[in-house]
Amino acid sequence: EYIQKDEYLEITPKSIRMRKIYLDENERTRMAKKED
Repeated sequence: EYIQKDEYLEITPKSIRMRKIYLDENERTRMAKKED
């Protein structure tokens, strides 16, 4: 699948994870509005 603008890929020797850049949901919505 595709990685969204607010996500990043974290690669460690034991795992690969997709994570949100802004963990707080309120901060995510604020940054999404700011980018538009």
